[in-house]
Amino acid sequence: GLSATERALVVDPRNADALELRGELRFLRFNLHVVPEGPESDRLLDAAEKDLRAAVEQNPAQAGAWATLSAVAYRRQNPAEGARAAQSAYKADAYLSNAPYILTRLFWTSHDTELFPEAAKWCAEGHRRFPRDVFFAECRLWMLTTKYLRPDPDEAWRLYDSLKVVTPAKTWAFEGRVGQVIIGAVLARAGLADSARRVLVRARTNRDVDPGRELVGYEAVARVMLHDYDEAAALIESYLAVHPDHRKGFALMSSWWWRDPRLQNNPRFKALIAGAR
Repeated sequence: GLSATERALVVDPRNADALELRGELRFLRFNLHVVPEGPESDRLLDAAEKDLRAAVEQNPAQAGAWATLSAVAYRRQNPAEGARAAQSAYKADAYLSNAPYILTRLFWTSHDTELFPEAAKWCAEGHRRFPRDVFFAECRLWMLTTKYLRPDPDEAWRLYDSLKVVTPAKTWAFEGRVGQVIIGAVLARAGLADSARRVLVRARTNRDVDPGRELVGYEAVARVMLHDYDEAAALIESYLAVHPDHRKGFALMSSWWWRDPRLQNNPRFKALIAGAR
């Protein structure tokens, strides 16, 4: 793919489609850790962003390039810039083939910057347009963990049942546990700490179900809400063993969950993020 885009750009160095595709392929190489973390991967991310920005300069309606720029900004721990790029993508082409991805990005960038009414809007828009999409059932659960909505355990379990309806059977072992962890966070917000902890322990699983250890990161969110800061730090440490490139995100507090001063001052957490800013 990179070879083909290079040939196309020899013919027309300002071709927006070729610039977009080369930027996307470079970002894919970065995202899949084809090169080791460090200066080489940093250069690869810079090159991807340069291509994508060149594409939207040539064609401001280059929706795919805007969508990938949103992902680049998110990896740079800049959710506000990610939101602007995702909005540009959606404005340029709301019916792009990756519209669910763009709406997901719009949800998370709004959510992470505590623009909860905007997050709710994008979650609802996604659910309206793609009612069988698993994430747009899940994001309604995530909204119950925010201060925007009352933490209603009965509503959380109802939404969990809705999540099961749209989730393929082959992925329910993982997605069902994601739902349970989010419910644990809702229960924590509702002041039902013992119930929350029971649900979180029940949701734990092995690497066959969760090879990326994503559930460990989600549980850390719920533990912060429970004020279980030592447990949260231990879970984050386990998560970073698989995702070391995410350490900077915890240090920069790009998600509101990690801004709790008591977590930031926890000795184990401080040791994890030392030097990452």
